[in-house]
Amino acid sequence: MKHYLSLALALLLAACTSMAPGSGADRIAALRSQFLDVRDPHVMVVAHRACWRAGAPENSLAAIEACAAIGADMIEIDVALSRDGVPILLHDPSLDRTTGGNGLARDHDLSDIRTLRLRAGAGGANAPFTQERVPTLAEALQAARGKFLINLDVKGDAYAPAFAVVERLGMQDQILMKMNAHADDPALVGAPFHGRTLFMPVILECAPGVLNGACAPSLPDEIASFARYEPAAYELVFTSEAFLAQLRGAANRRVWINALNPAFAAGMTDARAIEDPDGNWGRMIALGATVIQTDEPRRLIDYLEQRGRRGG
Repeated sequence: MKHYLSLALALLLAACTSMAPGSGADRIAALRSQFLDVRDPHVMVVAHRACWRAGAPENSLAAIEACAAIGADMIEIDVALSRDGVPILLHDPSLDRTTGGNGLARDHDLSDIRTLRLRAGAGGANAPFTQERVPTLAEALQAARGKFLINLDVKGDAYAPAFAVVERLGMQDQILMKMNAHADDPALVGAPFHGRTLFMPVILECAPGVLNGACAPSLPDEIASFARYEPAAYELVFTSEAFLAQLRGAANRRVWINALNPAFAAGMTDARAIEDPDGNWGRMIALGATVIQTDEPRRLIDYLEQRGRRGG
């Protein structure tokens, strides 16, 4: 009898724990609600290619775990396809920078790619090898389940296979999809994720020095054209603060700004923020940023906490 009572008590405690505030489902629901609340004054932190600054390889399972340890709100991970059509985490078309392999990932089957070790941090020829391997998207999503929102930066024709993995794992509520395309672009119109997960257009300023892609001569007009998709946020890439000044409340969504390199945010960067956080991260916030994508998530979290702009 004692055995059955003990078993029942254990099952009850397990059930209570799974429903307790702070559990995976509750955390994702809270983060999703915060992301969708344009009135929330807190700035959300997105770890670019997950948390690799301490040495974990970018886009690796170890980097995802490192983000859980610091409490990031969201991670951004890159999705490509192997030759046999398996979605994997990889930023570059080539394997050279981040692994011990070479050549295009699309020219290698998953079984070949899995034999390669990832280089530490952001990779490069001088970066040491780790024991980490290139993860599949499915492995990465499982590692991130219940911990933070996930922005998928999908490369080329990997959208449908990537979203199929998301749906198979039942993780649509945790995902933010994005695309740089005009609102009437067939690739966006026919994208498989509409109405099934969060979506964010990437809008580039039409200006010298901005990355190649679909650009917007008028930010308010471009934003209005995306209304049919009910976007959750807008990612803005710009070289002049005047471009951002066109917002004037037109977005009525969260505004995502990148602190990754000078071409993304009128010269404001993580590297400069280390010496002058107010003149870079602080300036982004003053210009309207409510989401910042960063290669320095721990430092940015500390900065926001010190200034009362970090949510709980």
